[in-house]
Formats: sequence, C-alpha cells, structure tokens
Amino acid sequence: MCGGENASGEGFFEVFNRERVNPKKYRTHDIAKADIFNYIKCLPRECGDEQQRVRKPETLMNKISIFFSELLRRKVVRLMGAYFVVLWLLAQGVASIFPAFGLPAWSVRVFIIGGLAFVPLLGWLSWRYNFVPPQLELDAGNETGSKNPGLIWAQRRHDNTDAGFVLVKWQTDAGKPMEKRFFKALSLGRDPNNDVRLFDERVSRHHAVLWAENGAWHIKDSSTNGTYLNHAKISATVRLPDSCELQLHPNGPIVSVHVDKPTKTMMS
Repeated sequence: MCGGENASGEGFFEVFNRERVNPKKYRTHDIAKADIFNYIKCLPRECGDEQQRVRKPETLMNKISIFFSELLRRKVVRLMGAYFVVLWLLAQGVASIFPAFGLPAWSVRVFIIGGLAFVPLLGWLSWRYNFVPPQLELDAGNETGSKNPGLIWAQRRHDNTDAGFVLVKWQTDAGKPMEKRFFKALSLGRDPNNDVRLFDERVSRHHAVLWAENGAWHIKDSSTNGTYLNHAKISATVRLPDSCELQLHPNGPIVSVHVDKPTKTMMS
C-alpha cells in the first residue's frame, strides 16, 4: 500500500471485500485475479486521493454567486434596470396627466403597483428567452479571415484609366493617424484582410468598397449599420466627389478620401 500503514491496508481490504468479493463468486483463480486488478486500476494512484473523489458540497454563498452570475449572463439585471427607469419616467408623467383628466389620486398608485407586478414576468421572460432590448446589430459570419465578396466584385469592375488614385486617411485603434494612396480597388472594414482596417464594433467586417470606373471613383456600401458620405447616408453605389469624409455608422469612425486625377496632378 501507499503509506505502508496496517490501518490503510486493513481499510482497503475491508472495502474490497464488501464491494467486490462478497457479492461475487469466481469460478477460477484467473477470473478472480483479473477482477482484482481491474478494481485496483479504478482506485486513486496516490494516498489521500480517495478524499478527492468526494465532491465538496456547494455552500450557500457559492450558490448565490452562481445565481447572480447567471442573472448577468442572461442580461436580466440590465433589462430590469432599463425597465425600472422607464417605469419611473412614466410614473412622473402619469402623476401630472391623471389629475388633468379628473382621475383620483389612487389611480397613480394603481399604475405603479401594476407596473411593479409585471416585474416577475419580465424577469422570467429575460431568463427564459433572453428577452432584452435590441442592441447594435452585428453582421454574421466568421470574425476574421473570411472572403470579401464585395471587394472581388469591385476588383472585376475596377478601371483606373483617367481615374488617378485616392488618398485615404484614417486612425488606428490607438489613435495613430494613417495615410495611404490606392491605385486599385480597396475595402474598408473590421476584418484584418481589409485594405483599411477599423477597430470598431460598429463597423462591419466588410463595410464598404471603393473602385474606379469610367474615369471616376465610386463607393459601395455593404454594411449592416450604414455608411455616410459627408453626413448623408448612402444607398448601394455612389460616385465619390474630389474630397469627402466617410463615416462608418452614424457615430462610427471617420475616413477622409481625396481623389487625385492625372489631369489635376499635371496642372499642379
């Protein structure tokens, strides 16, 4: 035995006799020996491991901690907070409006009590169905390394004859200013394979593409939350002016674009 103590040895054989030998009858010594070895393999390899096989009972504090963690994970706390804020604002309005319609004072209390009575149902809905207010919509698909069908489409149409290049300026997530000239079709988005990568959850993985066609540069929006050209939301394909600002999402990052054509460069 592990510790070499007689008490441990006696305890082992008592358990072995009770669990394996007494309930069974072996027809041969080989069968008995094989069963003994199988039993020993199931035992802990070190002394004292028998206690590790016993699961420690969860304390009340652990159960409470797990319960509150689950409330946060299921967004029940966030929904309840938003609901109480809305209920308080409505109660303020009701307290001013109800008397104007000649309703008794107790009607305000009934409204508040009714709103509070709805709390358990709302909490159950949030717990059961993840019933939360709509959040910022994120585009689906793999987060990184995915193909960009919009860029492939723009590359097939790209023709920079008499179109020149675009000078694009943006900032990294650390606030570092970036500036680059593009003579080919380019893509903007959150995915690492974009030519202009923007680290912002409001930006789609493949947000928009720029390309030249018929002597002019164009932009095509393929995002979930929208693209704004000089503060105006664009739809589908739009021709770029000589100088503009692109904003990816109404409150998203800003990208400056300047079109430089060969004729303008020669004149300067």
